[in-house]
Amino acid sequence: ARAEADLGPEPALPTGWAAPLARHPAAVRWCAALAAVAALVTLPGLRFDPNVGDLRNPETESVQAFQDLVAAGGAATPWYADVLAPDLATAEALAARLRATPGVARAVTLADYVPAEQEEKRALLADIALLLDPASPVPSGESSTARDPQGQVDALRALHAALSAPWIDRDASRLGASARRLREELSVFLARVSRDDDPAPELARLELTLLGSMPRQLARLRGALDPPAVSVEDLPREVVSRMVARDGQARVQVFPEDDLREPGALDRFADAVQGVAPEATGMAIDIVGFGRVISASLAEALATALLAIAVLVLVLWRRPGDVLLVLSPLLLAGLLTAAAMVALDLRFNFANVIVLPLLLGIGDDSGIHLGHRARALAEAPGGGAAEPLLASTTARAVLFSFATTMVSFGNLAFSAHRGIASLGVLLAVGMALTLVCNLIVLPALIEARIRPARGAGR
Repeated sequence: ARAEADLGPEPALPTGWAAPLARHPAAVRWCAALAAVAALVTLPGLRFDPNVGDLRNPETESVQAFQDLVAAGGAATPWYADVLAPDLATAEALAARLRATPGVARAVTLADYVPAEQEEKRALLADIALLLDPASPVPSGESSTARDPQGQVDALRALHAALSAPWIDRDASRLGASARRLREELSVFLARVSRDDDPAPELARLELTLLGSMPRQLARLRGALDPPAVSVEDLPREVVSRMVARDGQARVQVFPEDDLREPGALDRFADAVQGVAPEATGMAIDIVGFGRVISASLAEALATALLAIAVLVLVLWRRPGDVLLVLSPLLLAGLLTAAAMVALDLRFNFANVIVLPLLLGIGDDSGIHLGHRARALAEAPGGGAAEPLLASTTARAVLFSFATTMVSFGNLAFSAHRGIASLGVLLAVGMALTLVCNLIVLPALIEARIRPARGAGR
């Protein structure tokens, strides 16, 4: 029969590590099918992490501070949303709706910089000022030491004597230590004053050191207890320019309530804000948008890569069945890589998202080489009885080529940049799974394609 002439007799089974796999190709195919189903079940757990802080070295202080701010939520977070309104009144109404939205901690407009209930608060401050009644400072140039310098020296000596009490020397508290230090400083000061004929200059310098800022502090206290009313017109120009544009458009800053490092928290916040204000922008909205665009681009890249590989193999071999032989191990390796990411709690990020398309590009050539070698063995005199596929030099070349490539890419896993490190880990895991699928699953699929043809030929 023509099939018998093309395919030849049954090939000899390989020896060594490939022998068990060659003896049970049907079991290999069933195991591959079960692995594909199990991997499909885990796919909903696959996540994209848009947190750019997770890509950096976590040991650096800047990254730790950034992550703390993101975790804090509220007004401290650097990830917030911005919404523009035609005017301040519209912005205040929009902010009120956003504050009632789940997941939103604060919505701030320019009006929030003006204190609310000012009259009630000013009345309370007036009552406090009446109770405290800050004393008037000594007028400039009128010093008590100028009137009675010797009396001041005597008062300081009396204080020094009081600090020389035995109980102060026995006091081990901070108050006792402070009293002893004051006593030592007074001893030095009194010794210096005793050597001067006129102690007034030294006493004036001491008063300036101790009480020089007292008039200013009292003036600040009086001003704080009697503040003027504040309106939007009184706000600093820098604050106004950040919140209201020259054409009157007003800005609403929306801050999240949750820890945005948690999975899905940033997406929920962005969706909640855009549910109220679809035109919202800002860092939080941008990051979520970037992640979704990249995820869609990943799916497009995978589809394009698979289509390009299918067209290439079809042009080379002109047999649709052989195209499926090459693509099936690649698809299985991609599914297993995604399942490994879920099992290892690894997520796609802006650095490692190229892994799956890259694996397809790396893995398709080995499938083409193995398929071409299987065809050559089947068409050779003896039908490949002298050299089975798994024992061929092509299989060994594929093994060694993948091993060297895995070592090269695996070195990236030791990078301090966590994004590059995750890329190295995923490449090493994905290439290992691609190698397994090409050296174990592909020969079993080739056997399933060749054996029916051989049986029909008989």
